Amino acid sequence: MFLIDTSALIRFQRRQAHPVWDELGDRGLLAVCEPVLAETLVIAAAKDYERVEARILDQYPWVTVPDNIWAMVAAIRRELAPHSAHQGVPSLTCWSPRRRSG
Repeated sequence: MFLIDTSALIRFQRRQAHPVWDELGDRGLLAVCEPVLAETLVIAAAKDYERVEARILDQYPWVTVPDNIWAMVAAIRRELAPHSAHQGVPSLTCWSPRRRSG
């Protein structure tokens, strides 16, 4: 499963992404979390807000954000930085099973 970020979600909603992403979405392999949903809905018009939110929640599996997310982000960031692999850490930690259970 892939946790999609805000810019990807907007591209998917606008049909601006490569068709392979549609296939992954159809298979239920693209997920969203509250930070992504909140950022995406910033651009929704007030009259469309509930409809857009419902469409996104119907289309993508929901991933919860762990209570200790910022401590996890800091630990993972520090672990990955020496390898120059720390970009995108907040998105990775929202659903990482290894980190969530530990």
